[in-house]
Amino acid sequence: MRTVSILLVTLLLGGAFTQAQEKKDKSADKKEDKKEEKKPVIKKDPTPLEGQWSVVSLEYEGKPALAEKLKGMHLLFEGNQLTIKRGGKIIGQGTFTLDPKQTPAALDYLEARDVYSPYDAGIYLLEGNTLKLCTTADRKKRPTDFDSKQGQVVMLKKATK
Repeated sequence: MRTVSILLVTLLLGGAFTQAQEKKDKSADKKEDKKEEKKPVIKKDPTPLEGQWSVVSLEYEGKPALAEKLKGMHLLFEGNQLTIKRGGKIIGQGTFTLDPKQTPAALDYLEARDVYSPYDAGIYLLEGNTLKLCTTADRKKRPTDFDSKQGQVVMLKKATK
């Protein structure tokens, strides 16, 4: 369900000096990344997305996901925590932030455990009991529209009790 992350391309120029410099640069980049990634703060204050949402549809690169793959899948928003489940199994868990002042409204998600793509940048639209998301793993290319060529588009319905 995760989108494709950024691909890093390394050009080998040859020579011991170049390789040593590349290693030094990579080490410095990793240190900067670690400084950037802070432990998420868990908040209990409810957000407008609070509650359980059932996945109705998912589309990626213009292709809809099979309905049987989405059966029993839901997202649970509690405070600033997001848990993604399929049936009773947790398939994703982390924290999120919302920025409703942006147009379209922005959502950022940080996965709690070490996964292929730990960070999603996206947009959302909340209309009554319907929530529409468009997310991508490339935090530098936040979607600007609910277009599955910009990221995965997920339609959700609020679960009723």
